[in-house]
Parts: sequence; C-alpha cells; structure tokens
Amino acid sequence: MAKDLTMTNKINRRAFLKTSGGVTLFIGTSCLLPVLVSCQDDKKIREQLKKFTITAWVQLWEDGRMIIYNPAAEMGQGSMTSLPIIFTEEMEANWSKVQVEFSPQEADMYGGEGWAPGTKLMFTVGSRTTHSYYHVMRKAGAQARYVLLNTATNHWKVPI
Repeated sequence: MAKDLTMTNKINRRAFLKTSGGVTLFIGTSCLLPVLVSCQDDKKIREQLKKFTITAWVQLWEDGRMIIYNPAAEMGQGSMTSLPIIFTEEMEANWSKVQVEFSPQEADMYGGEGWAPGTKLMFTVGSRTTHSYYHVMRKAGAQARYVLLNTATNHWKVPI
C-alpha cells in the first residue's frame, strides 16, 4: 500500500523559535559584521583611502568606479536601485561602474524633508522612499556633476 505523502511532521513552538531566532541572528550578523571588521583590516583602510570623495553622496576611484550612498533602508521598495539611479542619471555617470552602499545615519546630511519646516528625516515608510528622496538625489547628482566639471575646466583652463 502506498504511503500517505501528506505532511505528518508538525512543527512545535520551540522548534519554530529556535529556527526563526537562528535566521534572525544570521541576518543581523551578516549585516553588522562587515562594518565591525572593516576598520580593523589594514588592506581595507588603504583601499578606502584610494577613493576620492566628491560630495558626501559619492566617492570615485581613479578607474571610474564609484560608490553612491543610499540614505534609505531596502525594504522591498527598490531603494538600493531607484535612488542611486536618480543620482547617476543626474550626474550623467555610467551605471555599470556604480556600487551602492548605505549612507551614514546623519539626518542633517542625508535626510529628506521632515514634517516640520526646516527639519530633515531619514525614513523608509509607506512606499514613499523614491518620492521622498527624489529631489534630494537629483540635487546631489547635479552637485557632483558640477564639482567634476568645474574641477576639469579649471585644470584645463577652458569654459565649463
């Protein structure tokens, strides 16, 4: 007689808590560990020093690769793609050379407009990330493009 293929193993509360706790610990550790280790690795420090900061939003390498800092958490809204693309388009940069990293948690520098006039917030809420940071990222990309153009024209002594 054929065996019944329905699920006969039941998961108990303790097994569920162990499994979900382990997964949570793994995700948390995999996100925090690189940050904690990065300052202790001499090779990583030297690599970081080879980058050039153009603005608070972007760093460039001599070979044209760049890091664009994303101020919003990735919670299924696509902020790790949409916000850097807005920046990259405004900067007229090559997307294939872009690496995206989270920005430091400094609302004065990386925040979008807050609810009260003159305030800034860093938040990811209600599918509003792209809308909230659209103007911020466009302005930051335009500023980075201007810094590069101005630097090149001063070096070559030609009009912008």
